[in-house]
Amino acid sequence: MNAPEVTVVLPAYLEESTIESSVNRLMNCLDDYGIVFLLKVVVDGPGDLTADILSRIPDSRLQVIELDRNHGKGHAVRRGLADCTTDLVAYMDADLDLHPEGLAEAIRELQNSPAEVCGAIGSKVHPMSDVDYPLSRRILSRLFKVLVKFAFSLDVSDSQTGLKVFRRSAVEDVLPTLKREGFEFDLELLSRLSQRGHKFTEVPVQLDYHFETTVNVKTGMRALIDTMVLAIQLRRTRL
Repeated sequence: MNAPEVTVVLPAYLEESTIESSVNRLMNCLDDYGIVFLLKVVVDGPGDLTADILSRIPDSRLQVIELDRNHGKGHAVRRGLADCTTDLVAYMDADLDLHPEGLAEAIRELQNSPAEVCGAIGSKVHPMSDVDYPLSRRILSRLFKVLVKFAFSLDVSDSQTGLKVFRRSAVEDVLPTLKREGFEFDLELLSRLSQRGHKFTEVPVQLDYHFETTVNVKTGMRALIDTMVLAIQLRRTRL
């Protein structure tokens, strides 16, 4: 068997209803693209049967990491990225609202990119993306992009889409500095890499958007505050 080209990390929390179909769908997709991979599913704390269901999938390319409690997406992704040995590392949301074909294309895109490009990141606003989600979310995304550009000096169109592929050597360099455990993890990772002079290429995604949200005024304000705190911390601790 050929050595894996990429380690794919899936952070999963309370995913028992979809995890088996998601894992099989992702693995079949990568196989169809001829990508040799290792899949790490990080179960972010107990609470349902996600880990039990994964244990019944008979594939040596699947590793399951169970955390003792729910830490947050950022913590789960960091745990999955630790100790990787493949040239490329990737992560995406476990519910596969983002089609796995986008991840396969991102892997091939990065493999064919020049060395100064350290990551291929999914973007919902890429002109070739197939995304249909509410106008309110589009407006919020545009406002967040402006905030990211000026507060972080990070010129990416979409920092938060849960589909990213990186060169392992670049991620290893900054992984010990990453502290954020929530949604800000993506922004922290991209900012740290950018501070080191790394470049990114943006790739299209296809999204099956479910019109449900837990976002309200309170959570929106909390996210804004957390983002600004992160911006201040990054400015104070430039590498």
